[in-house]
Amino acid sequence: MKKTQKTSSPQNSSFDFKNLESQLEAVFTKSLPALPTKAVDFLVMISPYLAILGVVAGIPAITALLGLGRVMSVYRLTGVSLGFTYQLANVLMIVQMILMGLSIQGLFARKLSAWRLMYYSAWISAVAGLFSGGIVTMLIGAAISFYLLFQVKKAYK
Repeated sequence: MKKTQKTSSPQNSSFDFKNLESQLEAVFTKSLPALPTKAVDFLVMISPYLAILGVVAGIPAITALLGLGRVMSVYRLTGVSLGFTYQLANVLMIVQMILMGLSIQGLFARKLSAWRLMYYSAWISAVAGLFSGGIVTMLIGAAISFYLLFQVKKAYK
């Protein structure tokens, strides 16, 4: 006699990132005031350039992980320790930088896939913020990022 395997439903056994996106979209588009159309258009227009700036700003994280001391002195000025959490935050910053780099061409073309890469980048930034030591700063930054992302989402197809 064959034993039947009990399969759990996807809703119970795994984290549903799409559902979370839908819930966040509802909060940041229906519960909060909408940005003016001109502001949305402006943000969509400059978003590829902001992504380029984000990639360039991430270069010190790569050099810090490679142990190039002169660039790391920038981080020492901010009071960040050089322990495990610092290194983990740098690794997350590099992942975020890669996602932003991958999104640039799609942001120019206003593709939803590029918007989604920026959405994932915002999540990586929030997680990195936890390791950088400032939960309040992370919450404020994540709220602003998600608000802006969901306000401009309709411009991407």
